[in-house]
Amino acid sequence: MFAALREKRGPLEQVGTVRNVDADSEEEGDTTEEVQAADRAVDHSMAVFEKFLDKMLSPELVELHAFRAQDLTQYICERLQPEQERAKRWLQRLVDAFTKVDIPNDRLELVSAAILTLLGTRIDENELRAARSRLVGIGADLDGACPSPELARGFHSVLEQNASIAELWSRVRAIRTFREQARLYLDALALGLPAGGYGDLALAAKDEFATMADAFVSERSRRKIVVIKQWSEACPKCHRMLPKIEVGKLRSTAVATARNCCGRVLIWPEEV
Repeated sequence: MFAALREKRGPLEQVGTVRNVDADSEEEGDTTEEVQAADRAVDHSMAVFEKFLDKMLSPELVELHAFRAQDLTQYICERLQPEQERAKRWLQRLVDAFTKVDIPNDRLELVSAAILTLLGTRIDENELRAARSRLVGIGADLDGACPSPELARGFHSVLEQNASIAELWSRVRAIRTFREQARLYLDALALGLPAGGYGDLALAAKDEFATMADAFVSERSRRKIVVIKQWSEACPKCHRMLPKIEVGKLRSTAVATARNCCGRVLIWPEEV
C-alpha cells in the first residue's frame, strides 16, 4: 500500500477546481455548491490526516511509522494541495522525527531530500547550518551524490523552493556547523597553532573568543577552556546550573561561558 503512495498521481480533479477558482468569481457568488462541498471535504480529509500524523509521530510509534508518515504526507500534499504553511509544518515535523530514529542506509537519500526541501523554503546561513547538522546527524554522505528531487516530489508540488536541490546540496556541503568549527579549533589548539576553518565561530562566540585565541599563547587562558564530553546544563567544574542564555549559546554555537561561577569557556563539540 505504501509503495502505491509513492506513485506520481497529481492533485485530485476537485482540488484543482477549488484551487483555480477565480477570486472575483468567489466575491460574486459564482462558486458552485459542488466546489464548496469539495473544499469542505478536502479540509476534513486534511484534519483527519493531521490526527493520524500525530499518532504516527508520537514518541511510542515514531520509530515504527516515521517512513510511512513521510510517504503518506507526500501523497496528501500531491493529491490535496494544502497551503504552503500547512505543508511546511508537516515537513518540519517529519524532519524533526527523523532526528530521533535510526535511518537505514537505503532511506538516507529519501530523508536527505526531505531535509533539503525544508531548507529550500527558507535559505540563510543559520538554516544551512541546521540542514547540514541534520544531514550529519542521520549519517548522510556529504561527499556523495546529490539526492534525487523526485524523492521529494510530493512536497515540491506545494512548497515553493528558492533553489534547486542540487544547489542546496552544494551549499550545504560548503558550509560548516559551529560544532564542526569547534572541533577544528580544538584540533588546532591541541597542536598549539592557530588555523583556518573556524572564522564563523569566532564571530558567533565573540564574547568567548578572546580567551580562545589567547589560549594558543597563554597557559592561563588555556586552563580556562573546558571541553564538555557529555551534554549538561551545569558547569562541569563547579556543577552549578548555567544561566539559560548560556545554555542556549552552548546549544546553538557550541560555545558558552560559565558566567555565574568560574567564568570558564565551555565548548561542546559533539553533534546533537
